[in-house]
Amino acid sequence: MSTGMPDGWMAVDKYDTVEITSKVCRRCHCEMELMHFSPHATGRGGVKSTCKACCAEAAADYASTPRGRAARARANAKFVAAQKAQEAADAAYKQKIEQIKQTPAGRAMLARYGVLEASPSC
Repeated sequence: MSTGMPDGWMAVDKYDTVEITSKVCRRCHCEMELMHFSPHATGRGGVKSTCKACCAEAAADYASTPRGRAARARANAKFVAAQKAQEAADAAYKQKIEQIKQTPAGRAMLARYGVLEASPSC
């Protein structure tokens, strides 16, 4: 039976996969098991091409540069701004709840939605 392939060639199924159990780090050139690499969707074997130790070292190197320090400062400022915005939103929410509590209809509505414990009306 002829496969249409030249002699000595094998037809390869495009869905055949080879299970990768180890990988060589492109930075330190050490062969390691896949558990030493961080997951990455498009990386060979589903992991990054640089081991975790080298990634951490590269991140530390970058953080020590002026550009890295500036990036860290921007990230911290963004985090602080987000915290302040959340605190302001929480305060506004509490203030609104207090305003709604001032009326009997508001208290009934809050009790209905579980925001306020229902109190017996006299």
